[in-house]
Order: sequence, then structure tokens, then C-alpha cells
Amino acid sequence: MELNLASNKLEEIPPQICELVNLQVLHLHNNLLNSLPDEIARMTSLTVIVLAFNRFLKIPPVLLQGQHATFKLDSIIMAGNEICRLPADH
Repeated sequence: MELNLASNKLEEIPPQICELVNLQVLHLHNNLLNSLPDEIARMTSLTVIVLAFNRFLKIPPVLLQGQHATFKLDSIIMAGNEICRLPADH
């Protein structure tokens, strides 16, 4: 299952989105996002998240949980953000 919320001028993710536990691909590019809610970890089927061309200054910590993550992301696409460096422990 896939959901495309690209180019909607979203400043935050609607809480209802995090209830979509069967969602596999989430397109959120070309919005105004600068963070993700921790509740996104409930999306246990999520394998691809597209966050390109938003306002992120760092990779959201919820996406960097490694072996402790409840989801298993294959791809995190964040091109076009203002991320200057990766966290030292990743």
C-alpha cells in the first residue's frame, strides 16, 4: 500500500497517518516538514519514506533507531534538505 502526500504544504504529518500500519511507501516530498512524530514508528510495514525537498536540518531520530526500530526501512530519501552531516553513531 502506498500513500502520496507530496506537494501539500504540510508543516506536520497528520496524526491519522501514523495509524496506517499496513502502509509500505509514504511520499511526503515537496512539503514544509522539519520533523517527524515518534508515532511514525507504529507504521510497522513501512519500507520506503520519501522526505525530499522539505525543511529538515537533520535526519529525524525516529528513522535512525537501527535494530530497535519497529519498522524496517529499505529507503529513506531526503534529497534537497539542508542536512549538513550525518549523526556520528550512524
